[in-house]
Amino acid sequence: MTRKRVVIVGAGFAGLAVARKLAGKSVDVLLLNSENYHTFSPLLHQVATAAIAPTNTLYPLHRAIGKSNHIRCITTTVKRVNFHKQLLEVERDLIKYDYLVIACGTKTNYGQITGAAEFGFALKNIHDAVNLRNHILTCWERSQNPTHKPKSCQLLTFCIVGGGATGVELAADLADWIHNSLSKDYPNTDVRRVRIVLLQRGQRLLPELSPQSGDYARRKLQSMGVEIRFHSQVNKVTADALYLDDGRVIPTKTVIWTAGVRSHPLLERWGLTAENGQVEVLPTLQHPHINNLYLIGDIAAPTLQQPMVASTAIAQGKWAAENIQRQIQGRTPQPLHHQHPGTMVVLGRNYAIAEIGKIRLQGLIAWILWLQVHLVYLPGIRNRIQVFIHWIYSYILRDRPIKVILPNSHHIQSVKEFQEVSHPHRKIRSRDDPSGRL
Repeated sequence: MTRKRVVIVGAGFAGLAVARKLAGKSVDVLLLNSENYHTFSPLLHQVATAAIAPTNTLYPLHRAIGKSNHIRCITTTVKRVNFHKQLLEVERDLIKYDYLVIACGTKTNYGQITGAAEFGFALKNIHDAVNLRNHILTCWERSQNPTHKPKSCQLLTFCIVGGGATGVELAADLADWIHNSLSKDYPNTDVRRVRIVLLQRGQRLLPELSPQSGDYARRKLQSMGVEIRFHSQVNKVTADALYLDDGRVIPTKTVIWTAGVRSHPLLERWGLTAENGQVEVLPTLQHPHINNLYLIGDIAAPTLQQPMVASTAIAQGKWAAENIQRQIQGRTPQPLHHQHPGTMVVLGRNYAIAEIGKIRLQGLIAWILWLQVHLVYLPGIRNRIQVFIHWIYSYILRDRPIKVILPNSHHIQSVKEFQEVSHPHRKIRSRDDPSGRL
């Protein structure tokens, strides 16, 4: 019997889980990704706040999939797909498939907020994290210049839009970095002028967790000096300020957007999204009208009413692989029944929240559990050792080890002009542009 070809688009947690599950099976697997590495996204906020090195969250795909003669990785860009002919158009090539798995993830959702995409900072990939770290350090460098003293309030005001897990973790890490490290590195800056403002549209933090956990996060962040503003709706973002619907204006050079995600623009172009912007997907993880098309990961989580976390993506990836095998064997694909194992949110040193089933943990025990889980799931022994060393260094010395401004492929090379460094999205927007890559 001819071996079937399974093509996977995207090498996040979900896509990688499919490839690994199909290893050793009687299928040929082709994994397509725009980079040759997998990103451990749960630690991106620590890259952005100089706690760990960017490379500590990356792992080569060829190592991640293991040694198999029937699995290949190709670094390429998917341009078009013909579902009828079962063809993918990539850079200078056409790829035939028998089964297609789309796990390309999501993009930052700026809504219809004027200036948000242009002047805001996202935190969806390693480029975003490095750009944000560069920008924060540049703000502190510029605050030392006497000619910029009148604008120091703008430079040292950091606004985070969105009170979910990402926004809360980033706010806590940023406060810890500023008060324990940056304040010592820049002694001429009055740390009392620094503001961290967390804006939440709803009435509590961490709406995905219990009210008790949300209240605990609020009290902890406020004790760290974070200003929390509930019922705050952003109206406009400019290079120098953030405007709220109620007329308030916050002078700032830094607006970090963690307020939601949307499906990938290419999915909309391919007609895979409904009017509400969500991807149509059955409980079997198949498209309702294309039975050899599977949609998994964050793009499918909202429709299936599942949390957008790594454990869910991995479970979906494994189940999609099993259903593909069922189809090849002439059996009927089965619906996914996934019990979410729990959620953890770190709140700086010694503090975290963990909700595992009916068990609710807070404080030191939850923090230790958070550290252990992330070290176990972080791919690569070298990454685990280096991250552990960085954590020990930061904990003992109350310092951050990665404090240099380094250019990357999505960072403006010259640091002489603050506007260019502060807002790389003005010239570089391929990550969230509809013409961007998978």
